[in-house]
Amino acid sequence: MSSISSFENPLSFFQDFFPKGFDDKFGKFFKRPTEECTELHHPLGVELVYNPEYMIECNEDEDYVVCELVFYCADGNIKKGYRKSVLPVELTNFLQPELKNSLNLTNKALLQKDSIESQKILIDTLLSIMVLIIENDVPSISLKKYIPLCQSLLVEYIQKVEQNHPSLISKEKTSYSKYLTPKNPTENHFLKMKTSQFNRLPVLLDALKTEGFVEKNLPLETFQKAFDGSIIETPLGIKWIKIYYSRYYYGSALELIQQLEKKKYIPEFSYKQLSNIFVQGDGTPITEEGWKEVKYRKGKAKKGRNDILEDIEAMVKSF
Repeated sequence: MSSISSFENPLSFFQDFFPKGFDDKFGKFFKRPTEECTELHHPLGVELVYNPEYMIECNEDEDYVVCELVFYCADGNIKKGYRKSVLPVELTNFLQPELKNSLNLTNKALLQKDSIESQKILIDTLLSIMVLIIENDVPSISLKKYIPLCQSLLVEYIQKVEQNHPSLISKEKTSYSKYLTPKNPTENHFLKMKTSQFNRLPVLLDALKTEGFVEKNLPLETFQKAFDGSIIETPLGIKWIKIYYSRYYYGSALELIQQLEKKKYIPEFSYKQLSNIFVQGDGTPITEEGWKEVKYRKGKAKKGRNDILEDIEAMVKSF
């Protein structure tokens, strides 16, 4: 079992979890025999227990797991049911509360310090420890395909600490400098649209709104800036709100760009450009590692493309 973080060491959980704790909890998923199961939902049920430890079926190629749930029903009986989910979602849902806890503990630890200088030393120490976890411990997990996802989640800790305590961040070059939020994230990273070959952005935006990919109040002017050769002075923050397996599915935003590129409507794109255009539906930034992860997973799918990606492809083909 992994250690519990405390304000004496806000990162002790992650120091212990990678790689051994990860392999104990998640690596064994793909080593158990597959069992048949039937999905069951009780309409009056309230979920009492839901934990990846209850996994009873798995498929490594498709990255899904079927987890056992326990329902307490209105009649007083306890019933079992099953819910299908994908392992990246289970991993994210498991780690994010721990990250939030570590951030809260970091704040408490700072309050114990009696000077700005001692607070700076603490922040420098914690961020340096997190870099070691990201660069040394995470790459040792047994399921190599999830390394980028884990690293991108842990980078969020560094950037949240920076956001919460900017005056405590070292101005000197450090091991964590490269993980800080870029000071000029959009400089020289604009996405230029070949407008002479594609002039139906208003129609495309309407289709994306109708199908629930972007917010209905997204201004056309903002959307056009992503494709008209503008230099984006500040990130556009276009929220990609499509949900897939209980998670904002920005892999479909990547699919949109790839389909537009395939049609030669736009030139080659970069992950930095995409990060300056799109954010997740709740406003969370999408890191370059996040784009790489969804591209990798799309390429590894062995049973065809899902309906959401097919919808995007059909949408672009209609122009």
